[in-house]
Amino acid sequence: MPKFGDIGGVWNTIRELNVSEIREEAEAPITLALVGDSAIRAPIAQALRGRPGRFPAVGQDALVEYNVPLRGDRQNDLRTAALIVLAIDGNMPAPPELQRTADQLALAGAPVIVACMGNSRLPTQGNGHAPDFGSFGVVYVPQFSREGIEEALLPELVERIPTERRVATARRLPGLRDAVARDLIGEASFSNATYALTSALPELIPLLNIPFNAADLLVLTKNQALMVYRLGLAFGAPSDFQAQMREIIPVVGGGFIWRQMARQLVGLIPGFGLVPKVAVAYAGTYATGHAAVLWYGRGEVLSKGALSKLYKQAMAVGRQRAADLIARRREDKAAGGEPAAKKRGIRRFLPGPKEPPAPPEK
Repeated sequence: MPKFGDIGGVWNTIRELNVSEIREEAEAPITLALVGDSAIRAPIAQALRGRPGRFPAVGQDALVEYNVPLRGDRQNDLRTAALIVLAIDGNMPAPPELQRTADQLALAGAPVIVACMGNSRLPTQGNGHAPDFGSFGVVYVPQFSREGIEEALLPELVERIPTERRVATARRLPGLRDAVARDLIGEASFSNATYALTSALPELIPLLNIPFNAADLLVLTKNQALMVYRLGLAFGAPSDFQAQMREIIPVVGGGFIWRQMARQLVGLIPGFGLVPKVAVAYAGTYATGHAAVLWYGRGEVLSKGALSKLYKQAMAVGRQRAADLIARRREDKAAGGEPAAKKRGIRRFLPGPKEPPAPPEK
């Protein structure tokens, strides 16, 4: 059984992880199609290609642009796209070819999102009606600027890219990296919190409390390591897993966060530590993720004091997440059903892009 705070033991656990599937997904070819008039496409394309930061875009440019009207032979080219973005000018009447283009995109088979730029409603056609976009998602970007696109459009694009293709897309399109990172951190933090809640039941037996907490620490650490690896790949870092781990452990305070989690987990009173334990699992994962993002994105390292402050901020959010989870679990048990996270997926509880606390200044 590993000892709490034994970072050497944690490192041995991390080295045993099989990450080949994650690496293959991140290195798979990917295409994001941007369709529209050049004047409307250009600012969106610029935002998607973004500012590379510490690592440049990896491999061939994933963004492919198409004019409207769409040539008939382009329809087949779009079938393999991870996402198609149809950009339209919300301040100009919809041209006749827009509806025809939308119908062509519907037949391509790839997910499509309409980006209505400069307005909060769709433009109308000559008959006074808005184009029929069927099942396409529509995102309104009233502020047609770099900031407006980054805030309103890019997170929505990430939500509509299939989960298994997001890291590969961010790896090749730096403008999506921050949004993908928020998604990865939110999902991993909530997954660890959900695991902590599920595994807490045997620990109500006092003699089992410490052994189960030790096992939990290994599971939580593995999940954090996989999250960090995905973050590194999303930001364009080399795909060598062990090299990444050797680099990132000192960045998160030489295991500071893991030791902090260990001390708090082992100190819980059996039967009375359910909310704190879930909060610790959430906060440790969240803080680790944001420390990693600063390193991979800008090569910045948080001081121990700043890291501690970030962890405390994340604990406050983690306690609320824990209370929500426990309340939902009790409601489902009272109703005689399955836990909500199991029935509807944990993503229903994930915080929005701006809900978690921002990392503190160094």
